[in-house]
Amino acid sequence: MSITKDEMIKLLELHNGNNKKCIEEIGVSETTWFKYKRKFGLTKVSAPVSLKDKIFSIVSDGILNVKKFSKENNVSIEDIYLTIEDIEEDGFIVEKGLSGFYINKAPSADNLIHQYTCGNHIKFGYVTDVHLCSRFQQLTYLHALYDIFEGDKINLVMNSGDLGDGEDVYFGHKNEIFIHGVDAQVEYIAEKYPKRNKIKTKMISGNHDLSVYKRAGCDIVKQVSKIRNDIEYLGMWSAYVDFNNNLGKKVRVQLLHPDKGGAYALSYKAQKIVEGYSSDNKPNVLLLGHWHTSLYFFRRNVHVIQGGALQSQTPYLLRKGIEPEIGGWIIDLHISDDGSVNRCNQEFISFFNPIYRDYGY
Repeated sequence: MSITKDEMIKLLELHNGNNKKCIEEIGVSETTWFKYKRKFGLTKVSAPVSLKDKIFSIVSDGILNVKKFSKENNVSIEDIYLTIEDIEEDGFIVEKGLSGFYINKAPSADNLIHQYTCGNHIKFGYVTDVHLCSRFQQLTYLHALYDIFEGDKINLVMNSGDLGDGEDVYFGHKNEIFIHGVDAQVEYIAEKYPKRNKIKTKMISGNHDLSVYKRAGCDIVKQVSKIRNDIEYLGMWSAYVDFNNNLGKKVRVQLLHPDKGGAYALSYKAQKIVEGYSSDNKPNVLLLGHWHTSLYFFRRNVHVIQGGALQSQTPYLLRKGIEPEIGGWIIDLHISDDGSVNRCNQEFISFFNPIYRDYGY
């Protein structure tokens, strides 16, 4: 989110220089607010700049040389490193280059591998592309799916990204969301996403989640996972989950939020992904988000499932001629002693009548 100098001046005049009230009205983080105040030379009416604000301003727009900063500001190197850790706790990726520290604003696939122990049977729910904060979200159906999962005694749900709708993903996108500002979106999502006592949700972030990461280094899914202990953040774009059976053999599930739009044939792009795997690097199950279509097929010993969506047709999808398939999956895997999946039962639970202005619950 960008702020103009005139907007800041008007807010400061309206609230008599009260930064807290200005921040609450415009819906940005405290760090972002003071960053723009410094940028526009409005710091005379602000509170003293904290060490964290100083360091964030440098790593956000340039390179932080720790020794130089320590000497110029009479701050210990230990305090600087602790502050960098604090900034990372806010969801920013601070990396170290040859010249110093900086915030990495370029999204990249983590492809992390997460290990879990199971028996010879795994049953889990699968949802994706929830797009909370969109005027077209299907929050009621999302909760209905979790009710079904709970009734089936499922305690694990996978999510392939686009938990939130983000900001400025494409031209006109701001008119399709009803909550603006990253902090406000994170708060809403953490409050409204289904929470069931015995269900854990493991998810990656997609292109809408990462729309603000590109310019500000903040991952919406990572932030929500810090508020909700039943949501586990697995990484950006892609992650691997290895389920190890009683004999130590693993079944690998990949969550993937691919780039670009779907093809004229539903399975075409998914088939190209599977064909691109090397023979020793294939997952047993591939869970695909992003395309808002539901599909199952089996190719090269990979069970491929396209997840559908929990968002109705937006003006953008209407222009693209795409009608989303609203729903989610129950996936039941049986594992042989050698670690292969010898049975994959999949059930798509669909909802045919979109609910408009489905904001509450």
